Amino acid sequence: LKPPFYPKDAPLLTLMAAVATASAIKEYIGLDVTLKWPNDILADDKKAGGILTEMRTEGERIIFAAIGIGLNVNMSLEMFPEDIRTFTTSLMEEKAEHIDRVKLLECILGKIEYWYKVLLNGDKKALINQWLLLNSTT
Repeated sequence: LKPPFYPKDAPLLTLMAAVATASAIKEYIGLDVTLKWPNDILADDKKAGGILTEMRTEGERIIFAAIGIGLNVNMSLEMFPEDIRTFTTSLMEEKAEHIDRVKLLECILGKIEYWYKVLLNGDKKALINQWLLLNSTT
């Protein structure tokens, strides 16, 4: 992405991706997931994914930002190392069925496009309010 705002506002990109991902999971899979500050996707209070944003800046402008979204989609619990099974999950485990990753990705990309446009239109408040609705951080 090449957002036209200052680097100090770059954390909004991570929040945007988190909101988009959580919204897509709810819409496509029907799972209620929450967000743990600033970038964890939780299902049933277990980590199902995370978001990482990297960027290159020049002075007070963002040259580009890359957002990475990692989700445990079709992994069984046995595929996770034993020492993290108590606090990690996958969308398949939570839904108890195989998830079509391509269709999930389509939904996530559609939500990213929507929320990125919200940001570009200057409506940070709408994004933050949506993130707060999904927030599980205490």
